[in-house]
Amino acid sequence: MSELTGFTDAIKRLHPAYLAVVMGIGIISIDAQLLKFNLISVILMWIDLLSYTVLFIFYS
Repeated sequence: MSELTGFTDAIKRLHPAYLAVVMGIGIISIDAQLLKFNLISVILMWIDLLSYTVLFIFYS
């Protein structure tokens, strides 16, 4: 049980810059789509969605 408590404490101490990373990936994905790099855009979008979901779960 103490391992789980240590894990949740570590999550609570995550730096807010992780949200900035998610935002940056989204911006680069949009730019790639506008420049017609569709495959890169889709890959980055899925990475972004996964990252955002993980952060949302951790901060909830």
